[in-house]
Amino acid sequence: MHYWKRKFQKDDSDEPLRVAIRTIWEADNHYGVRRVYLELRKQPEFAEVNHKKVQRLMHEMGLKGVGYNKQSRKYDSSKGPEGKRVKNKIHRRFKTDRPLQKLSSDGL
Repeated sequence: MHYWKRKFQKDDSDEPLRVAIRTIWEADNHYGVRRVYLELRKQPEFAEVNHKKVQRLMHEMGLKGVGYNKQSRKYDSSKGPEGKRVKNKIHRRFKTDRPLQKLSSDGL
């Protein structure tokens, strides 16, 4: 019980590190933990900082890296100007009265 009382009364010795993390995160396109950690290591006063500590502090401050978003790109099957799309000859009519009349593959 007394351990927790002392822990909550202790001043925040990580405040300079928190300020440095926030400035790097805001200035550099919302980097994630790895890039913030590598940027911190370039500064001489934070050369000995641990990546786990950076991750813990970023989690406490609510900072997250903005990475690849699945919705940012749509899939397009066209090959661009050098290729062309295949014509849709079957028009989703797969039933037929003759066997092997409609065969398809993924090629041209």
